[in-house]
Amino acid sequence: MAMRISPMIPTVANLLLAALWGFSVFAGWGLEAFCSEDGCADRMDEVARVSSLFATVAACCTAGAWIAPCARATRVVSPPSWSRRWPPG
Repeated sequence: MAMRISPMIPTVANLLLAALWGFSVFAGWGLEAFCSEDGCADRMDEVARVSSLFATVAACCTAGAWIAPCARATRVVSPPSWSRRWPPG
């Protein structure tokens, strides 16, 4: 019996992480939480630019997993040949 996980679970998780990232970068959550000194906003902008590269890669991977038919194909994996001979005797 194979346990199947709906593809919606990781998709919703990715969307929630994307929303959290977006709020921290674009809505000013990061500035409010971490910046209390002068010049901090400039550093946070630099960090936001770098993290946007990783966010773009993550979005492309998520979209690619949904678009590629081989990523959605159900594969049946047979047990190894030695398990058919177990227990010995």
